[in-house]
Amino acid sequence: MDISDLDFDLDIYQKDLQHIEALESSIFSEIRNFSEEEISNDAILPTKKRYRRVIGSSSESESGSVENYISNQIARIEKTSNSVQKWTRPRGHQPSVIAFTKPTGMKQPYARELKNSAAGEYFSVLVPDSLFETIANETNLFAQQSLSKTLKPKSRANEWKPTSKDEIKQLFGLILYMGLVKLPQINLYWSKDRVFGQHFPATVMSRNRFELLLRMIHFTDNETAGKSDRIFKIRPRPKL
Repeated sequence: MDISDLDFDLDIYQKDLQHIEALESSIFSEIRNFSEEEISNDAILPTKKRYRRVIGSSSESESGSVENYISNQIARIEKTSNSVQKWTRPRGHQPSVIAFTKPTGMKQPYARELKNSAAGEYFSVLVPDSLFETIANETNLFAQQSLSKTLKPKSRANEWKPTSKDEIKQLFGLILYMGLVKLPQINLYWSKDRVFGQHFPATVMSRNRFELLLRMIHFTDNETAGKSDRIFKIRPRPKL
């Protein structure tokens, strides 16, 4: 029986009322000593009810029923609060753990050559300068092919100057930077607005140069690549 279901008034006799009120006072005093973490969600807390005083003969059965119910709730709360979770080893089928026996760490001669090196030198091991050199050459080639075509007098491509591997590095560095510092538009990285403006990009290159490099950057020669290959524009680069 859940005490929340007791929506009706209880008939309590005069001689039992004082005893029940004393039990309630004792219960609420003990409950206040329990922390919220110690009392589980399913613990049932007795609530106060309005009792109708009835003058009449005593009823041992009704008085005993109320007292037993309250005593059972106290025992239930104490059992819940004193329970301690016990950890046991997992049972049943467990995945086998294969021990790793190979040497760990960076291999020689890199471990010796890169000792106490800067982060950029580690990056150069993974992404060699030869890759940036190739990208710079292919970008310059594509720019020449584009400039040979008819351009509008005010086209930004007319301002093109050959790039180098160092400038391509700066380009990719800015792209990585923009992945960390995100703004809704590229031009805002060079904005002088005090909310959106960023100081760093302008120290690397101008906005016009950045956008022009993005327009011209290429990884392979369009005129010699097989157009049937859907990734022909980057196909040779993973081989480096």
